[in-house]
Amino acid sequence: MTPELLAADTAAEPETDESSVQGILAGIVLDARSGRRIPITTPQQQADLGITEGAAASPDVA
Repeated sequence: MTPELLAADTAAEPETDESSVQGILAGIVLDARSGRRIPITTPQQQADLGITEGAAASPDVA
């Protein structure tokens, strides 16, 4: 990839929607303070999946 292609790709990207970034950060804050971890089972033994109690109880989680 040349610098020209990189610059063209960057210029073609739409502006970042800051509200979506703020939503992600707010979710991280919720998860960081939300209590115990609920494990999620998976057939992949290498995966370690889980969700916190606060994230599971959040009305914003669909």
